[in-house]
Amino acid sequence: MSVDAQGTIEALETARRTFQTISVANGGRVVDTAGDSVLAIFKTAAGATAAALAIQHELEARANAVADDRRLRFRLGLHLGDVVQKADGSVYGDGVNVAARLQSVAPAGGIVVSESIRLAVRGKVAVSFEDLGDHALKNIAEPVRAHRLLAAGPEQEGQRPPAAAAPSSLRWWQRPSGKRNALVVSATVAASALALAAYFGLGARLTTSDPSAAGLPPPPLSILVLPFANQTGDEKKAYIADAFTMSITADLSRIRDAFVVPATTAFTYGTKGLTVQQVAKDAAVRFVLGGSVLTSGQEVRVTAQLVDSKTGAQLWNETFRGELSNLFALQDQVTALVGNSIGERMVIVAARESETRKSAPQVVDLMLRARALNFRPYSMENFRERERLYREALSQEPNNVNAMVDLAATLAIHSQWMDGSDPARDKQLTDARDLALSVKAIDPSLRGIELPLYLYAQEHNDFEGARRALEAALAKDPKSPSAYGNFALFFMNMGEPERAVPLLKQALSVYPKGNEFIFDNLGLAYLALGDNDAAIEWLLRAVDLNTGILDVYSGLAIAYSNKGDRRGASRYVAEYQKRATAQGFKGIESDAPSPESPPAYLKYYYEQYLPQWKKAGLP
Repeated sequence: MSVDAQGTIEALETARRTFQTISVANGGRVVDTAGDSVLAIFKTAAGATAAALAIQHELEARANAVADDRRLRFRLGLHLGDVVQKADGSVYGDGVNVAARLQSVAPAGGIVVSESIRLAVRGKVAVSFEDLGDHALKNIAEPVRAHRLLAAGPEQEGQRPPAAAAPSSLRWWQRPSGKRNALVVSATVAASALALAAYFGLGARLTTSDPSAAGLPPPPLSILVLPFANQTGDEKKAYIADAFTMSITADLSRIRDAFVVPATTAFTYGTKGLTVQQVAKDAAVRFVLGGSVLTSGQEVRVTAQLVDSKTGAQLWNETFRGELSNLFALQDQVTALVGNSIGERMVIVAARESETRKSAPQVVDLMLRARALNFRPYSMENFRERERLYREALSQEPNNVNAMVDLAATLAIHSQWMDGSDPARDKQLTDARDLALSVKAIDPSLRGIELPLYLYAQEHNDFEGARRALEAALAKDPKSPSAYGNFALFFMNMGEPERAVPLLKQALSVYPKGNEFIFDNLGLAYLALGDNDAAIEWLLRAVDLNTGILDVYSGLAIAYSNKGDRRGASRYVAEYQKRATAQGFKGIESDAPSPESPPAYLKYYYEQYLPQWKKAGLP
């Protein structure tokens, strides 16, 4: 850190991403990335072992161009033992503790496993072991038999390979000579019979409470949820405030690439009497969320505020009300509203700051800037810039699955804006689908994969495939407004607008601020149902956002025409023509539905929509 703080931080972030990608590819799931550690759960001991080997191999390959005294070296420990997973996702128990102790036994760049791991993977993973004997580990009652894990070779299990036959990775186990020591980064893996937990500790733990003193700025999307204050006047109701703290903390993990301080850690700040900025500095986070719970009779009032620790500014605040008798429903609603709103504010603030940096943008900057564009009005320029940023991020990190899935979504949505007669449209949608399938092969649990698959299936009249993709998206993230909005669009394209309206209102229930996509489709759904007043109300909300969606302006022209308001219709016909020309849209004929479209939609389009289009005077 003292020699090259920025380079060390960047190398550490790259290592964390390597842990994440390889763990997922081997059946692991990252649970926590607090401080200098990564905590994951594996399905099998073989998967954890394969991941440990692959991680060390990948890190060695990445470090080839780095001077020996500048490399980050890692210690990994694996153990098969009991763990307890709590409701907030945190993992405890002897399984974790033994693994954490075993990593200290490993040399730099090495892997040490317990006897239970050695027995579990025999004949399943091509490895060999060097017996290190029994070790008395701190706070562990019984000695633990430890073995050094070696990559596969011609030697027999239990024999150390001859030096000449040792794999290249063995040289990391030799500490560098000279006065300057390389930073040693430790990693531990814990496992149970029901679930395997991998604990990768990155580096020696910081003992200072001031991370900035060590040169470590907080991650751009990092947040701590302070324990909500119990203002009910009744200590017996403190569980209500604690429940909101726990559920909101857990829900914020939906924000991609966000570091969320575990609730168990955050609760320790409730008794320290620190200011928000002191808490943020001590926990090394950029944002702090605080709140309170107040009851009056059967009413519950919950307030929440988001603070930017760098400026001390309050970025967001909201008050929610509900009935004590329906506490779980209120908790679920508040959690969804807070999570969706805060995610947007954090991304926008972090992206705005990254744009002020004079240095060449890193992957994290590029990703933040691209995601911030999601919250700006749709336009062709917007899509092209998002695509450029994601491609630049992938040029730096070709295996960044988050950049891949975000690029796939961008390409897929952009294709829907392209003229139907443009031959590049189908290629772009195909590229988006292929990218999504590549990511799905690596990590099928990743959110966002389904959007390109849905749009591709819809475009190619695979309506069952489209439905399956949408159902999968909603199952992965039932608090996502876009998951509900996309399902609503599916029903619109099926000619069933009456089924779209409830889904769009559900999207608004978890994201009351709304966006142009939700407003546009609500307006078009009501237009299809013959409610012109409701259509105008929702479409005008999209206009207020300066939307570039052409359907908004043509929909308003039709709705005003249906009401007999020629002046209103003419105004939006002119607005539509101006925007369609600027976007290079060739005309409605190029966007006509295919003959294989659902009969209900074809009937609506040709017997209701197209006649109303012509009557409104649209081109």
